[in-house]
Amino acid sequence: MSNICYSENYHVGHYETHHTKDDMNKQFASKSSTSISPFDPNLKVHQAFFQAYKIRNEDRIAVLRTHYGWIVGVFDGHYDDHVSEYASKNIIKEVDVRITAAIAKNQNNLYDTIPIYLINTIQNFDATLHHTLIEKMREMDSKPWSEWTMDDVPRFLGMKEMGEHDPYPIMRRACAGSTVVIAVIISSSEHNMWVSSLGDSEGYLGRMVKNSWTATHLNDLHNLDNAAEVERLQEDHPGEDDLIVYHRTKGQLGVTRALGDAILKVPIDLASVLSTIWGCPLPPEATDRRAQQKHTPPYISSTPSVKHFSIKKGDILVFVRTDCGRHSWSKECPTKMLEI
Repeated sequence: MSNICYSENYHVGHYETHHTKDDMNKQFASKSSTSISPFDPNLKVHQAFFQAYKIRNEDRIAVLRTHYGWIVGVFDGHYDDHVSEYASKNIIKEVDVRITAAIAKNQNNLYDTIPIYLINTIQNFDATLHHTLIEKMREMDSKPWSEWTMDDVPRFLGMKEMGEHDPYPIMRRACAGSTVVIAVIISSSEHNMWVSSLGDSEGYLGRMVKNSWTATHLNDLHNLDNAAEVERLQEDHPGEDDLIVYHRTKGQLGVTRALGDAILKVPIDLASVLSTIWGCPLPPEATDRRAQQKHTPPYISSTPSVKHFSIKKGDILVFVRTDCGRHSWSKECPTKMLEI
């Protein structure tokens, strides 16, 4: 495998536009940057960012060369870039540690152990985001969440003089969110790849078949367009009328699995406090209303799906992009775009 290619595209406003392959090629060429891995001259990484109206890009990519192959990660942030930035710099390293341990422990049983290690690593990473936030809040005040008031907010946010111990980024890493696609590629006599994902970013494997590129979808989409995800939510939270509102989980997120998003993962008393502390998407009237209703978090799962693929000779491209490109490209584009 000689190329790993990554592109992302923001959906501009509420308008859906379909582009020709030539249009997208020009956009990609004008916005892409290429870097050659110092570990492997045959590994090329292409990046393209289409930012549209956002003040700053919330999406991140991470590529790590390891002694056994590569790890590639794409993180599509929402609400801000605190989670995607932090995850891109840290979770890939944690995955590498766990995969290295799995290989050292039992190279003959990787098909069974690597999915378990990937799931555990991503779940633990997400849990740490929330636990760290709660510990920081408890350092300031140990009273029940239901007793926190607006007077506590300035005290909590007024701790920025603490430098690296400032709770602001810690809080945002728990309250904002990000989707995840992580591909672990192990090079041996046969190339094997495991793809883990949360949310609706996507990965594709390009393969030449009869002189034409074909695309294999690498991961499940965890959003409300996926009937299986809707069914899972309804089974986990029976009898909740506001479970899906405006085609969004609890009226807030289009995805059903992600890192962060603490407000949709914690009890209502704590969710109300977090909404008050900083501009998370749950207004006070919503928390007051939900306090009177059935509320059974978590609504956003941190359990990734994992799939395995064999990479054969001649496969030259792994194409990973964030979800918004799906809305503005035609149905043929995933295959066409692999020709970039």
